[in-house]
Amino acid sequence: MKQRRKDFNTGDAGSGFLLTAAFLLGAQVMLALVWIAGMRAFGWPGIEELSESSFAFIILTGIGLQAVLALFYFGYTRLNGINPFAAPRAVNMPARNWALSAAAGVTALFGLMFTSFAFGGLLEALGYNVPEGPAADTAGRAVAAVIAIGILPAVFEELIFRGMILRGLSGLGKWKAVLISAAAFAMIHMSPAQTVHQFLIGVIMGLMAWETGSILAPMLIHFINNTLAVVLDVSGAYALFGGMLIWQIIVIALVTFAATCGIMYLILRWIKKPQNEIGKGAGAGVCAPACVPATPEPVENTPCAHTPAPARQPESRDVHDGGGEQITNYNVQITNTDNSQNPLLGGGALGTLIAGFAITAAMWIAAWVM
Repeated sequence: MKQRRKDFNTGDAGSGFLLTAAFLLGAQVMLALVWIAGMRAFGWPGIEELSESSFAFIILTGIGLQAVLALFYFGYTRLNGINPFAAPRAVNMPARNWALSAAAGVTALFGLMFTSFAFGGLLEALGYNVPEGPAADTAGRAVAAVIAIGILPAVFEELIFRGMILRGLSGLGKWKAVLISAAAFAMIHMSPAQTVHQFLIGVIMGLMAWETGSILAPMLIHFINNTLAVVLDVSGAYALFGGMLIWQIIVIALVTFAATCGIMYLILRWIKKPQNEIGKGAGAGVCAPACVPATPEPVENTPCAHTPAPARQPESRDVHDGGGEQITNYNVQITNTDNSQNPLLGGGALGTLIAGFAITAAMWIAAWVM
C-alpha cells in the first residue's frame, strides 16, 4: 500500500494550479456547449441573460464549480498518496486565533470594500461594464447564497489555494508563497472588477494561514467575508454608496486601506503561535519524542543527552494533528519529496505555474471582452 505523505510540494502547487484552471475552464466550456445546444433545440434563454436575471442559475452554477474543485482536490490527493487534511494543516487553533481570524474576516470586507469600488470605477472608466446579477432579496435566496458563496468556497477554494498552493510553495519563503498564491486566487475567479479585492484578501488569508499554522484561519476569514457580502446585498446596503463621486470613493479607499494594513499588523502580532517547539534551543527542558526510549533503560543525567536534538530550520514550529502526530507549520521547508517535479504533469513547477497563469489570464480577458 502506498504510504501517504503529509506535505504538498512545489510540484503539487504548480500542477495543482494548472489543473484547477483547466478543470474550471473545461467545466465552463462544457456548460456553454450544452447551453448552446439547448438554445437551438429547446429555445433556452442565453447564458448572459440568465446571469443577469436568474438567481437560481447563478447559485447552481456556483455550486457546480465548487463541486468541480472538490472532485479535483480529493481526486488529486488520492492519486498522489497525500493526506487531504494533514497536508493543508487542518488543525485546531486556540480561542484567541479563532477570534483574531474572525476579526480579520470583518476587516477584510469592510476595510477593502472601497478599494474594490475604486478599482471597479477605474475599469468602468476604461470601458468595462461591471456585471450586476440579481440580488438575494428573500430569505430563501439568502440561505442559498450563503451556502453557494459563503460555505462551499471557504472550504474547497481554501483547500486548494491556501492548502495545496501556499503550502506547496512554502519552501520559497513566506512572502513569495503568499503573493503567488494570492495572485493565483485572484486570477482563477475570472472577475476583472474583483481582482484587486481578491488579491488583497488572498494576501490576508495567506498570512493568517502561515502565522496560525492552520488552514482553518483562512477558511473562517473566507466564510465571514463572503457571508457579510451576502448580508450587505440582502439588506440593500451597497445601494447607499451608489451616489458617491469617484474622488470620494478614492479618498475613502486610501484611508480604509491604510487602516486595514494597521489592523492586520496588530492581528498578526497578537496571534498565538503554534506550540510544542521541539528541539528549539539547548537546555529547554523539553525532550523530543525521539529522545524517549522504547523500553526503560538507564540514561544520562542530562535530559536527552543520548540522542542529540536534530537541527531545525529557523522559525520552524510544530503543531499536532489531533492524532498525536507532529506536523510542521507552513514556514518549514519541505524535504520529503522532490520539489522540482510535478507529480502528474512532470517537468518543472515553474513551467506549470506559468501555464496556469496563462490560462487564467486568457479567461480573465475573455470575461472582460464578453
